[in-house]
Amino acid sequence: MPNCWEFLEWRSLARRFTLEGAKVKAIVEIQKQVTGLVRNVVQCVEDFDIPLYLGHKVSTVYGEGYAIAEVENPVRILTSTVVALGLSLKTLPVRTDGPIPKARMGEAMQEIRKLRVARRVRAGDAVVEGFLGLDVKLVARREASCS
Repeated sequence: MPNCWEFLEWRSLARRFTLEGAKVKAIVEIQKQVTGLVRNVVQCVEDFDIPLYLGHKVSTVYGEGYAIAEVENPVRILTSTVVALGLSLKTLPVRTDGPIPKARMGEAMQEIRKLRVARRVRAGDAVVEGFLGLDVKLVARREASCS
């Protein structure tokens, strides 16, 4: 099934939205280079001072704000389990409190395999601060008490 954007010229749409009174904050294009006629970019994008982000994609939209993630550096929240020693659970579910680079997931899983938790934790407690040297915590998702 073809993508609806194949039938519509995004540059012309941005210009049309602007002419109709809408505020176009940016054009975000996953392709790394402009295709089509250069004059279309000039007439539809540059003449209307619309920012053009090539090689990007919109990852999340929050009201009027938007987040743009580069295609070359995707990030993910990591969810896993850690071995629990002497606690009410055999394995403790954990997750990162923020996204980490997808390219470092293998390294993250190796670090998680080495971890052992032997103290009481509550849901939301940090198991590891500065996970992988990043500004991300590895946090417990459930409570585990000493057995």
